[in-house]
Amino acid sequence: MSTPHQKIPVAVSACLLGRKVRYDGKDKRHLRLVELLQAASLSAVEICPEVAIGLGVPRAPLALMIGAEGVRVKGLEDRERDVTDPLARYAMQVATREPRLCGMICKSRSPSCGLAVALRDPMGRALPRKVQGRFVHGLLNRLPGLPVIEEKVLDDEDGWRAFVSAVKEFACRRGMSSDRVWRPDRANGRIDR
Repeated sequence: MSTPHQKIPVAVSACLLGRKVRYDGKDKRHLRLVELLQAASLSAVEICPEVAIGLGVPRAPLALMIGAEGVRVKGLEDRERDVTDPLARYAMQVATREPRLCGMICKSRSPSCGLAVALRDPMGRALPRKVQGRFVHGLLNRLPGLPVIEEKVLDDEDGWRAFVSAVKEFACRRGMSSDRVWRPDRANGRIDR
């Protein structure tokens, strides 16, 4: 059981925290992310799956492609480059290394972290179908029910409250609850403690 002062850990895409780890060498810092985490008694477990598996910064862009072997993470320009299996192994490592993890905030459209990423055919042409990034897919297979959002939810007050509530309920189910589990108050739209 956590104490009332312990924060509940959630994985956060490092680029959202201002780390310059994206394929183009830039970040996608969300200005209110740290403030939102602190207010909700959540702590960030910073991750970048692509850097963790040894890809450099900057790097050639990756894409989700479907073929005979299913959905794979391949180089957009070099389709022989396939990092699907290393991303799956890293998801397993994170689930094992961070047993208290109770949620994730991920970068949208990322072939490793996005929740609804455009799928491409073997020639690289976009298809209408969207799938989970392969790291997130692997993490959810290891931690079923883990609450996961993309960064755009950070700007949606109701969506953020729902995520925080789901994270704290997930923590309760894992035996990490405290006396500060929040529940949405439907009457006034606030989170009451």
